[in-house]
Amino acid sequence: MKEFWGRLGYYPVGIVDAVGHKGGIWFLSTNLKFSCKILWAMNQCVTLEIDGGGRRWICSAVYGSPQATNRVELWSHLLDIGLCIQDPWVVVGDFNDILSVHEVKGGNFYSNRSSIFASTLDSCGLFYLTTSGRRFTWFCKIQRNKEIVKRLDRACCTTEWRLLFPEAFVEVLSRSHSDHCPLLIRCQEVPIKKGNQPFRFQAAWATHPDYKAIVQKSWDSTDFGIHRKLLGVQKASLEFNSTVFGNIFIKKRELEGYLNRIQRKMEADDDPILKHKEEELRAEYNIVLAQEELLWYQKSRDQWVRYGDRNTSFFHMQTILRRKSNKVHGLLVSDGSWSNDPEVLQMEVVHFFKNIFCSTEPVEVNCMGEIPMPSLSQDACDNLSKPVTMLEVKKALDNMSSFKAPGPDGFQVFFLQGILGCGGS
Repeated sequence: MKEFWGRLGYYPVGIVDAVGHKGGIWFLSTNLKFSCKILWAMNQCVTLEIDGGGRRWICSAVYGSPQATNRVELWSHLLDIGLCIQDPWVVVGDFNDILSVHEVKGGNFYSNRSSIFASTLDSCGLFYLTTSGRRFTWFCKIQRNKEIVKRLDRACCTTEWRLLFPEAFVEVLSRSHSDHCPLLIRCQEVPIKKGNQPFRFQAAWATHPDYKAIVQKSWDSTDFGIHRKLLGVQKASLEFNSTVFGNIFIKKRELEGYLNRIQRKMEADDDPILKHKEEELRAEYNIVLAQEELLWYQKSRDQWVRYGDRNTSFFHMQTILRRKSNKVHGLLVSDGSWSNDPEVLQMEVVHFFKNIFCSTEPVEVNCMGEIPMPSLSQDACDNLSKPVTMLEVKKALDNMSSFKAPGPDGFQVFFLQGILGCGGS
């Protein structure tokens, strides 16, 4: 077997041999630039430390026993690993168990087993990687051609691993000789040519004392309606971001460097000027931290967690998850095949919507015949046609969430409520 994989350019890193036709895990690598070291090995799991490309992380390959009583040993082993490691961690393989009734079709669901499995993952801080492709990963035919399908194979990771590989996702591939579908973890996206990035209002700009005056000046400089005014604010905001506000993350790193140098000097010299400078830098650093948190809070759009408790890592994580769940990694194209080619996906999407919105088939307006339909009274019609008052506009704005998806102009409701002051009583 080693010779076979060697001819394909792979070399073994960690191996747990099968017992007859049961079990067996092979950890193979083709990249000699990466250092792989076995940390733990048992009959259902092999765990390696992978170091290379400026990153170090832990990977566990799992092959859960078909016997539920034997999987207890696997769950205990994963819990022990979770207590021992601090590095980013990903676990992938055949767990031989499912988490919910939606992960099985044609077979039985055991809630007790599912509960133990879910509890293990939760205690280890592991959660699903975004998955594309098939819903189920294991297929089995039993008597009378009845088929049982389950999602036995999966990849889970910790928050730290997700932040290390923010673009990672799992692709469920087609099965051929096995009754399992292979899993492919793509740690980096296939680069896609992007056009011009649309304008997006950054709520962190509002923390700068000069921003509101810049908006007001731009707003008052034109009398050609709200659309032209917002275009002017866009231009002024981008210039403000470039020349005044700057990059939050660069500013944060610079301030951390300044603070480190000042504090090292203070260890050798008890100079009041240095102490005063450190206090100024700390105050500026806290402002930048608040701006960074607001930036990720705005991007995460999580309305059920309050901004202001230094939830930066959580908001960052939520932003990554939202982006991955919204991203289309592949599609079943018109010929029935699965494709993740960016150019093919673009063509398919354009074709799909053209078929929907560019139909030339005649439509019969009176196709329903003479059916009595409910109608509004004259008073209701008059109320609908009344001019909208400023009080109604303010009331509508007050009832809107500040950080929901922006409109086509790139501004969220927060801009109207907090910068222009359109909300409130």
